[in-house]
Amino acid sequence: MFRRIFRLPLMVVAIGLIPLSSFAVTWSQPVLIGNSLISPYGPPDIEVDKDGDIWVTWTSENLYARYYNGNSWSETMSAPGEGIEPQIAVDSSNNIWVIWSTAYRVHCSHYDGVEWSPMELVCPDTGWSYSPSITVTPSGEIWAAYMHGPMPYGSVFRAVVSHREEDGWSSPTIVSGVEGLVLLPYNTAICSDENSGIWAAWMSIYGIMGSYYDGGKWGEPALISTDIDVGEDDCWHIKFTTDLDGRVWGCYDHASIHTPLSRICVNRAEGDSWMDNPLTVCSSDSVRYGWPDIAVDDSGKIWVVYDYHDTLDYFVFSSYYDGDNWSAPALVSIEPVIRGVCPVITKDNSGNIWSAWRGWTETEEGIYVNYCNALVGLEELPKPEKESDIKFWVSPNPFTIETSINLRLASDNFVSLKIYDIAGRLVRTVINGYTSAGHHIRHWNGQDEKGIRVRSGVYLCKLHVGEKAFTRKVTFLGSF
Repeated sequence: MFRRIFRLPLMVVAIGLIPLSSFAVTWSQPVLIGNSLISPYGPPDIEVDKDGDIWVTWTSENLYARYYNGNSWSETMSAPGEGIEPQIAVDSSNNIWVIWSTAYRVHCSHYDGVEWSPMELVCPDTGWSYSPSITVTPSGEIWAAYMHGPMPYGSVFRAVVSHREEDGWSSPTIVSGVEGLVLLPYNTAICSDENSGIWAAWMSIYGIMGSYYDGGKWGEPALISTDIDVGEDDCWHIKFTTDLDGRVWGCYDHASIHTPLSRICVNRAEGDSWMDNPLTVCSSDSVRYGWPDIAVDDSGKIWVVYDYHDTLDYFVFSSYYDGDNWSAPALVSIEPVIRGVCPVITKDNSGNIWSAWRGWTETEEGIYVNYCNALVGLEELPKPEKESDIKFWVSPNPFTIETSINLRLASDNFVSLKIYDIAGRLVRTVINGYTSAGHHIRHWNGQDEKGIRVRSGVYLCKLHVGEKAFTRKVTFLGSF
């Protein structure tokens, strides 16, 4: 049976709603650090070692890794083996551990600062092993979780865990509980709390499930996606982090089977149970969200990155939770990168939040990395101007169907208000003429002068009032 659950207030920020936060986030220009096909290798992974270096690993037939030392990126290293779904952890000796799956087996290797160790088999049992994850506890123990099932491919898979011993990995322990429980062989997560207790999670037919290890035994499975309709909803891509108080947080994406609803959710563990009302980071019934990852910054804010896609476009966004509200979505996959998917996130030792993701432009595709400063890089939104000043704002932003361009004039004047794409091409003339004092609202539905829906992306609203000029960026997400 499922464990008891607790309540957590529900906070929603849906794409297209007015931002709840008083801060805006600006991400740096993305840097291409490795070539990789977008499919079928899944997301990269990113982690910070004890020296503050940023490590990124990814697969594209072979397994690769690079690190950033604060000044430059290392040469690309080819780790042993090949496969998919690489995950990174840093042990107490600052060794870089990478775990991945290949040929239906889970393998690992570690880098000691000089070379990579020979590839090790994590699960020696017969059968198929998928979707590994790895963590290091505060006491220095290395744990791995993965899905394991019969061979050939069958419907009964179980979530199992192993821990590192002196002579290799321990025998796998089943943590998914019920005998014969039908599980899908996708996605595990594992994380340690402040007491070196372990949470392992997996995707099941009931939603996202987890089990807690208190140092003595594994508990009964608990439902993490606590507010879904079992059998009516799908939940995917569980990821974990630990906050400044040592509490474990998990994020996942949720989609209804019978309706267009799609959202990114976050929940928090309380001991060996989870809150019964997860936070909703973003929600939509017209686009799809997926592949979230989660981290905590130095001030305790919970950060989530995720991808967004409709029938034409793919973008990466971030949001953070300050304890009361979720921030408005910030675009991570900014120009010149055109598209982005499968993001991961971590925090460095200098107050920066880093993200790695698979992206592509018109000419190249691969692994991109960028960052924002979680402490001083949060730019405060403009304060209200005096009543006599010109006021100019766009809301909602981003938007999917229609946005309102607001203009308030203290006196009559000649006004030019035009929308341009990021390359400077005119998209739409909104106002071009003498305009009276007062509050004016013009609506833009994402169409150009010919009534053709433009592509999703960032656009510039340029306002000229007499000799004064203003520019506001607006993100359109609605090419349907």
